[in-house]
Amino acid sequence: MKIEKGEPLRFIVTGFLATVVQYAVYWLLMDLMVVALAWTLAYMVSFCCNYVLTTYYTFRVRPTRKRAISFACGHVVNWSLQMLLLHLFIWLGCHKSWAPLPMYLVVMPINFLVIRFFVKRIAEMPWRRFSRNVGTPHCGRPSASAKEKEGRT
Repeated sequence: MKIEKGEPLRFIVTGFLATVVQYAVYWLLMDLMVVALAWTLAYMVSFCCNYVLTTYYTFRVRPTRKRAISFACGHVVNWSLQMLLLHLFIWLGCHKSWAPLPMYLVVMPINFLVIRFFVKRIAEMPWRRFSRNVGTPHCGRPSASAKEKEGRT
């Protein structure tokens, strides 16, 4: 998959906005509940904003149910990595309010590659190209009815 011009910059803008949303919600919740729950709820709010921005703005693809599921799968990886690193930085002595900052520095480049793969791979899968042709099965070979329509019986 070729990285299109502007995608990394748009990803940074989208990621910055989603990060601000996530961090703001986390700050509001972190003293009201355990860190893991506050982080997860903040992540969920950010996830919704992030999906809309990622599809329409960052990668400029149409949001679909398959892309949403794929995006969610990519974010399971991202959330898991964030939780692991957040707790690691807290364990290393960072205050719970500042621990997300070094965590973001590690997670963001990885997240770009993971999310890009999960969001864009659906449109680029070979069977999608073939399934749009009437009479052509997913394997790419014309069906008997397609051959007959072309006069190759």
